[in-house]
Amino acid sequence: MVPRDVIIPEMIGHQDLMHPTLHAAPFTAAGWLFEMKLDGFRALACRRGAKVELLSRTGRSMAHEFPEIMEALSQISGDWAMDAELVVPDERGHPAFEATRRRAVMRRRSSIDIAAAKTPAALCVFDVLLADGRDVRALPLGKRKARLREIVDDMPAIQLVSALEAHGEALFAKAVELDIEGIVAKRVDATYSAGRQITWLKIKNRTYSRQEALGFRQ
Repeated sequence: MVPRDVIIPEMIGHQDLMHPTLHAAPFTAAGWLFEMKLDGFRALACRRGAKVELLSRTGRSMAHEFPEIMEALSQISGDWAMDAELVVPDERGHPAFEATRRRAVMRRRSSIDIAAAKTPAALCVFDVLLADGRDVRALPLGKRKARLREIVDDMPAIQLVSALEAHGEALFAKAVELDIEGIVAKRVDATYSAGRQITWLKIKNRTYSRQEALGFRQ
C-alpha cells in the first residue's frame, strides 16, 4: 500500500495553486513572513522521474517559450512540485512584466533561443507542494521553506525568494523605494491550500509604474 503522504506528481496541477487575498495596508506582526511581490507569471514547476513541466496558473505549458528554465529545472533531482513566479529581469535586476510577456508569446524556435540568450528568464521559487515524492502541503510554511532550501540551490535561472520575518512595513517601504509591485504576507504556521486564502495577503504598491498589458494575463 502506498503511504498516505506519498502522492503521484501528476495529481498536482495548476488547480492546486494557493492564491493571496488583497489586503489594504502593510503591517508589522510576529508570526508572519513578508516577501516582495514579483511582477511576472505565476508558475508551477513539477518533476516526476525524467518528466519536467513548467505550467502557468491556467495550466498552459511554458516549456517551449522558456528553454533556459527547463534546462535548469532538469538539473534538480528527485520528484517535486514548486510554486514560483517566472520573470524576465530588467537591467536593474527587477522583474519586467512586458519583457516576460514578449517571451511568453514567442513561438519560433530561433527567436526563442536568441531571446533566452539575450534576455534570460529567472524562476523565483517561494514554496513547495511536493518534496522527494511526498506531499508536504500539510506542513506549516516555515517547514516547507526549509524543505525548499534542501531542493533548490540558487543559480541564475532558479532563485529562492527571500523572506523577512515580522517587519512588513519596512519591506513595503523598500518596495515603494525600488518601484516594486508590492509585497506578500504569509502566516508562518499556514498550510498550503488551493484557492484564495487569508493566510496569504497581497499588499499593492499603488505608486507602482508598470503599465498593464491589456487583455493578457497567464
